[in-house]
Parts: sequence; C-alpha cells; structure tokens
Amino acid sequence: MVTPPEVFGRLSIHFKYSAMLDAFKEFLDKMYWEGYAEEFEEDNPTAFYTHYREFKTNHRLPI
Repeated sequence: MVTPPEVFGRLSIHFKYSAMLDAFKEFLDKMYWEGYAEEFEEDNPTAFYTHYREFKTNHRLPI
C-alpha cells in the first residue's frame, strides 16, 4: 500500500514540531536545571508556549 503524499506532509510537520519542542525543552533544562522545562510547561502552559513560539521564531532553520 502506498501512502498518499499529504500523509507524509503531516508526518513531516509533526516531526519538525516535536524536534523543535524537544530542542526548546533541552535549552531550558540546560539554562536552568534538569526538569525545569517540564515543570514550567505544567505550572504555566500559557507562558511556556508563548516562550516556545518566540524560540521557534528566533531559531528557525530553513530545511
């Protein structure tokens, strides 16, 4: 069975999102302490995702 191209596009977008989110969490953990990103996301998701959006904008890489 062949997978339609639109499925690959969705998978690609999800992978980029996950990789960038992982990079953001790793960045926070290294800047503060191990586990900080998870605590920040749970305690204040609005601020977490606001900072994540800013991080994505400032660290965008053309692929």
